Amino acid sequence: MQSEEKFRKYLGVKRKKNTIDSIISRCNRISREIGDLDEAYDKDRCKSLINCIEDGDRLRINGDIKEGTNTLRSAVNRYIEFRNWQYCQ
Repeated sequence: MQSEEKFRKYLGVKRKKNTIDSIISRCNRISREIGDLDEAYDKDRCKSLINCIEDGDRLRINGDIKEGTNTLRSAVNRYIEFRNWQYCQ
């Protein structure tokens, strides 16, 4: 993931600290268990990575699978928004 601090600052514009921490934590988990978010973004804007999350074959989700999948996908979408925002700057 590119600068975590820049991502955190971007998220902080609209969100509370605990929400930001959760998004960052999910993104870090995805990077560890599936693949680097920046590489995935550069490759296909994270489409393949989101497909891996939705297939559920590379991440173990405890509890409600649908909710867990949605929260992970949402974190990736926030990262995509951040990268798109950076591109426009």
